[in-house]
Amino acid sequence: MISIRQARIDDMLKIQHCNQQCLPEHYKGSYYKYVLLGWPTLSFVAEDDNGKIIGYVMVKIDEEGGDDKKGFITSLSVARPYRKLGIGETLLRLTSQALVDNYGATSVILQVRISNKNAINLYCNKLNFEKKSIIKEYYTDGEDAHLLSKDLAKLERFDNPLK
Repeated sequence: MISIRQARIDDMLKIQHCNQQCLPEHYKGSYYKYVLLGWPTLSFVAEDDNGKIIGYVMVKIDEEGGDDKKGFITSLSVARPYRKLGIGETLLRLTSQALVDNYGATSVILQVRISNKNAINLYCNKLNFEKKSIIKEYYTDGEDAHLLSKDLAKLERFDNPLK
């Protein structure tokens, strides 16, 4: 059974391990600490029966957003054996709800590799994110990114089905 809950600071190393197993973009431990302590209600983890973190979403408030509160999804990952089970979708819906409930956010943004078709399908076709622009050579390997955005003004209430 998979459960999803709010991330805690003591999850930091497990989240980092999941990130390193799943994504080419890796962050230093200090970054996880910065996000988890700075915005403790916005990040979530998915874990198996043994407490192993098999997915996560890391989120902060975009500090350059001006008067409008804008969420920024900095990282989302689900371990390969657990993909296509709705875990990523649930993580994103929970964090969107938390952005509205806790910060009054009006939108959320993220960047995704141009080549990551599965993620783009999730974001754009299932969760109604819109492609805003292409950021040239965004990633360290030179790949471009799509900048995606979602309006949270008319967000339908979402409660965690995997508690």
